[in-house]
Amino acid sequence: MSTFPSRLSQIWPFSSSYGPVLLVFMFYLALVRLLRYRRRDTLLKRYNYPTRESYSKMTVDDAQAIQIELNELEFPFMFQTALELALFKTYGIPTISTLLTHTRQLTTRPLAPKRYVDTSVLIHEFCGNPRSSSRYQQSIARMNYLHSVYLKDARISNADLLYTLSLFALEPMRWMARYEWRELGELEKAAVGTFWCQVGRDMEVGYGELEGAEGGWRDGLEWLEDVEAWSRRYEERCMVPHGNNKVAADRTTELLLWGMPEGMRERGVKVVSVLMEERLRKAMMYPPPPASYTRLLTTTFTLRKLALRHLTLPRLLRRKFLSPANKHGRYHPNSYANTPLYVKPTLWQRMSPQAWAFWLVGKPIPGDQEVDLQPEGYDLWDVGPKSFKGEGRESMVGDMERIGVGMGEGRCPFSL
Repeated sequence: MSTFPSRLSQIWPFSSSYGPVLLVFMFYLALVRLLRYRRRDTLLKRYNYPTRESYSKMTVDDAQAIQIELNELEFPFMFQTALELALFKTYGIPTISTLLTHTRQLTTRPLAPKRYVDTSVLIHEFCGNPRSSSRYQQSIARMNYLHSVYLKDARISNADLLYTLSLFALEPMRWMARYEWRELGELEKAAVGTFWCQVGRDMEVGYGELEGAEGGWRDGLEWLEDVEAWSRRYEERCMVPHGNNKVAADRTTELLLWGMPEGMRERGVKVVSVLMEERLRKAMMYPPPPASYTRLLTTTFTLRKLALRHLTLPRLLRRKFLSPANKHGRYHPNSYANTPLYVKPTLWQRMSPQAWAFWLVGKPIPGDQEVDLQPEGYDLWDVGPKSFKGEGRESMVGDMERIGVGMGEGRCPFSL
């Protein structure tokens, strides 16, 4: 005859030898749940924008601080990936891909990695540094100067610049909604819109083509909705098949698959194809990916999403993409996706798992002498094609003064 304790042990698992393990596991799941959403809820309390009406008073400083929190703590991997593929997506526009083909900066193999890295560091500079800082102002001024050369002879249009700006604002948000453990809340979206609206103004991108340009926008959320609607219409009209799209896409795909062994490149191209929207895929003249690749990637991202949401604690340390200035006033990226240009050849950078993976497939690693990797770092006055080195300083100084004068006290761009 069974006793009550023995019967209890059969139906109540915590009284068995596995009980303590299960209790610890359940406590861990509860802790993950508590801490996962704590950072999001803290943002709502830290910044005093409790209602939609209050978003109209959001300052650029607050908006950028919220975005940095998302980029460096909440979603650093997805932010980096989305920015890379946002840039890739612009090459589905023939006017943009044709310019890149004619300048040979992206379509020539020896030049493509530098163009890719230079664009990346400029974007990270103004995304990761306060608008009041010289690094923000200098990076915007450098990008403006590089664009001005092509704007003068109408090789790039304001619409192309506005479309590129729209993707940098929209694609990280879309990727987080699609693949991350949570999507952005309304406050976070308003911050993204406020920040990128101001970046566009600092870059002197005209907003006249947007529906709300004449009357203005009440907040960053409304600007974001307006620019998204315009961006979709622009894609429908301008994202069409073209040979130069294919050339630019092929060179960029090589960079995205930089560390992949040669024998796996074909599979890697199919994975990249899965990540493209149908219109973009057609514009770049890529074939549809096999259904098995779509299922595999969808399953992988779904499992990652569930694991992050329920099984992993939030990141404790910020992922800083760029370093402080070295003793020579130059800067280093803290990571690299292809050619380790400007990367400081520390012991970790040369012995990391990524460095070993690159070395095994014959790619350069930080500190290699066979190619000029500029390990001394980059100077923001000179970022860009080698032919532009030493040029544009006067224009940049004027641009930096313009941004500084228009800065106010971290003002709200929608209060004007």
